[in-house]
Amino acid sequence: MIDALSVLRNWLTAHDVDAFILPRGDRYLGEYVAPCDEMLAWLTGFTGSAGFAVMTEKSACLYTDGRYQTQGAQELKGTGFTLRHSARDKWDEDLAAEFPGGGKIAFDPWLHSIDWFRQNDSKLKVKHFHLHALAHDPINELWQDRPAPPTATAEIHPIQYAGETSASKCKRLGEKLLQENILAEVINDPTLAAWLFNLRGRDVPHIPIAQARGILYANGEAELFIAPEKISDALRGELEKHITIAAPGDLAESIAALHNKSVRLPGGQTPYALLQMAEHAKVTVDTGASVIAPARAIKNDVEIAGMRLAHQRDHNALTRLFSGLAGLSAGGMTEAELTKTIAAARAGQADYVDESFPAIVGWQGNGAIVHYRPPESGSAEIVGDGILLVDSGGQYRCGTTDITRTFAVGTPTARQREIYTRVLKGHFAIARAQFPVGTTGAQLDALARQYLWEIGLDYDHGTGHGVGSFLSVHEGPQSISNRPNTTALQPGMILSNEPGCYLPGEFGVRIENLILVAPTDRANFLKFETLTRVPYDEALIDRVLLTAQELKQLNDYQVWAKKS
Repeated sequence: MIDALSVLRNWLTAHDVDAFILPRGDRYLGEYVAPCDEMLAWLTGFTGSAGFAVMTEKSACLYTDGRYQTQGAQELKGTGFTLRHSARDKWDEDLAAEFPGGGKIAFDPWLHSIDWFRQNDSKLKVKHFHLHALAHDPINELWQDRPAPPTATAEIHPIQYAGETSASKCKRLGEKLLQENILAEVINDPTLAAWLFNLRGRDVPHIPIAQARGILYANGEAELFIAPEKISDALRGELEKHITIAAPGDLAESIAALHNKSVRLPGGQTPYALLQMAEHAKVTVDTGASVIAPARAIKNDVEIAGMRLAHQRDHNALTRLFSGLAGLSAGGMTEAELTKTIAAARAGQADYVDESFPAIVGWQGNGAIVHYRPPESGSAEIVGDGILLVDSGGQYRCGTTDITRTFAVGTPTARQREIYTRVLKGHFAIARAQFPVGTTGAQLDALARQYLWEIGLDYDHGTGHGVGSFLSVHEGPQSISNRPNTTALQPGMILSNEPGCYLPGEFGVRIENLILVAPTDRANFLKFETLTRVPYDEALIDRVLLTAQELKQLNDYQVWAKKS
């Protein structure tokens, strides 16, 4: 990794640049990327799903959030990069300390959103820095053995799973654009294109998408920009019933055709490069929120039924398997072997396609690494007394699952049982919450943390993320988090409920179910319906710490979760 950093520093010198910033992501601004877009991992050795690096001739820093502080510290050893916390350490202040008189910061405009540019450009100017948008991708010049881009053939997501035709979606969302006096919305996010066009693919590990962009017009028409090799003749015939298909390079021409028209480029999901393209064509740009993302978040009846079925299949695959983990104290299985066992159990279920993310199996201190991935060889053997954290999920054609369970192997300590039970109490508080229409996830987040706060503990990640329907396991705009989010929870939204607690070097606890926002019997109030059906580990529950209400909640869930 030192060699990659040295090569990039030579590039900085050759191009008279003071600093270069490289995010973890791709030109679609996605969380999950193809191997050819693992640029941050190539440069730094850091394999987490969120973060960015800032390099100068003298310094190199990797900024990432609380989920990856332990992992980042391990992966950056010997690379020349210093780990920083993206929420607490300010990269612009770090640069200003190194360059008191300001300087030139280069960035690839395809890898940063419009919102990112606008937010940072203004504050950097105060410090006399200039954000310089590059015309060419420097990583492509420097990464000699970069993998080839994906070329897998895309496929239709049939109506039996989608529940609504693509033509219907385009028509009703085009009408929303018309109501906002917007002629068209440019779609940069392939997961949005996948949902809108009922299209799926195999371009990115674990997320069934084809890398593609689109334009939705207010009259209900649409264009799909996708590599020709990804479209079979049969698929083309199906899509072209209501969609114009074009090559990726034709996007610039279609944007230019919108000269003097009002066009939506969602600021948080659209690369700055597309804003440059639109401004060059003298398009009237609106960077408001997408009309597509909130519509996708509200699952229709068919998608909800499919998600329930997917969780029934998870129940079939995991309940018996997980019930045997307590007996691992005699040894005989490693973390990596357990990940394969879990994947194999799901693979025996109908409609199974893939894991929804690489399984997290952390024994003892590894469980305190929030997104730990056991190595193929040399992973820890699960043996003796301790705590095992298992976070996994499945992609079924009918839906997407994500579940975390924490298990006692052998005999747990009183402290382990107390911390687990306090996490469970927070998990239960979210599950039974009832709240008025208009409530956001940010308003509910403290319900999950309160019992850890009582003993001076917390966790440095959100409590819940949105989940797609045979799409991304992390899907917005809804969330349950202590970070600000103005998106109100609405019936049909699906989120995770996953409080945790992590003691570095000792153990980690996380308990996660997926939950559906649903109406209550009271007007203007909502609740959650739990979808995940896998029992909790009774050996870790200190029932003395549970209220009568929580004991009933536990008993009712355990009975329901164990039913065939």
